[in-house]
Amino acid sequence: MVTPQGREIRSFALSPRDALERLRSGYWMMLREGSFRRDLERTLKPVIARRLNTQRLILVTDGMAPDDVAADGHMDFVVRRAIELGSSPMQAIQAATLNPATYSGLEQEVGGVAPGRYADIAFLENLDDVRVDSTMIGGRVVAKQGKSLVSPRPITWPEETLRCLRLSANVSPASFHIPCSSPRARIRVMELLSQNITTETIMD
Repeated sequence: MVTPQGREIRSFALSPRDALERLRSGYWMMLREGSFRRDLERTLKPVIARRLNTQRLILVTDGMAPDDVAADGHMDFVVRRAIELGSSPMQAIQAATLNPATYSGLEQEVGGVAPGRYADIAFLENLDDVRVDSTMIGGRVVAKQGKSLVSPRPITWPEETLRCLRLSANVSPASFHIPCSSPRARIRVMELLSQNITTETIMD
């Protein structure tokens, strides 16, 4: 994937070899740690051990379950995990803020604290465990110590989004049966190789 600014990213690293080869080749790279895919330990640790430049690393979740967000946080959870694995606090925070902003060509607007940038800031209690004390959006403090200081904005869904999926009122497991006139057949399915990888498989 290439941005309009010409920056190329090689998706997610799934192994230590992926992480090392892509960084050494000059690619931007996303490392994920979320509810469903936890790659950070095997992809970040070799980078830290070899003291490679982390300015092209981007920390992402690739999906967090609501219960996990409530219990552990969101990007702050990923930053804490990176620090646990040996990253310095500044490296980890940069990989979740300035690095993705730079990759997206938005570093003059977000990703850091400087004149002219959006005043969207998370204030931390300290840099060791990255616990958020308060949050500012647009120069206004909107949350403090885990409590919102503003009322949520109402969400209005376009009418067409409520009619985009039409199901019969009589959906049951039998609705997903595939008719077959012979006793044996070959079918295409998705096989789960690991927590992170799926592949297409033909089964008899």
